[in-house]
Amino acid sequence: MNKLLSNVKFSNKILLLLVLPILSILYFASVELRRSYTMLSEMNFILEFTKFTVASGTLVHNSATERAMTSLYLSSNGKAFKSEMLQARTKVDAAAKEFKHQSEEMVKIAPRLQQKMATLVNEVDRILEQREKIDRLAIKESDARAAFGKFNGDIIEFVAQEAKA
Repeated sequence: MNKLLSNVKFSNKILLLLVLPILSILYFASVELRRSYTMLSEMNFILEFTKFTVASGTLVHNSATERAMTSLYLSSNGKAFKSEMLQARTKVDAAAKEFKHQSEEMVKIAPRLQQKMATLVNEVDRILEQREKIDRLAIKESDARAAFGKFNGDIIEFVAQEAKA
């Protein structure tokens, strides 16, 4: 071993002494960078999920109000609570717009959620389309209430499941 090293130039010996520490530093730096990147990705997901959760909560709250006003409107055969129902719809429309925006943002950061987000957005659209039947009194109060209830339940269930993940 001694003979092997004695035949190596001094500059190459210095190089050999530096290579191992440099490789070690590069390895540990890459491990730390990967850990930091993973943490940043998780934090971004938490931030976007929090925004989505707030938008979901607002939509659920406002659609529950619309459900109540719709129920009262249909129970009165369209004779009462129309203005309250229309006010509730305005709030739901704004909340639905924000919900859709936050759904898009969630898909950007977590593409695995694309199908579920599309399903939830379709449910939002389905609830909004149901309004025409409500206005014409062409839907039973119990059916309208059930549709709103299912819609709200699906959103709450999704948020709860994703929060556990």
